[in-house]
Amino acid sequence: DHRDLHRVDRRQRQMCIRDSPCRDIVCLNAAAAIVAGGAAKSIKDAFAMACESIDSGKASAALEKLIEVSNS
Repeated sequence: DHRDLHRVDRRQRQMCIRDSPCRDIVCLNAAAAIVAGGAAKSIKDAFAMACESIDSGKASAALEKLIEVSNS
């Protein structure tokens, strides 16, 4: 349920992903979507793109925007 996202703040979401075993699973899942969407040709390249998005904060910013749009 998207309402659960409101119970966890941005810093908690970043901590959950950074330096934890679930990070690789999140990146792999995102990589599959990136390849399926045609933005990368290989899982290896897409995995690197997903990790960079998480590490740079772009993924978190996109999630914040989605939450904002979903609530308006």
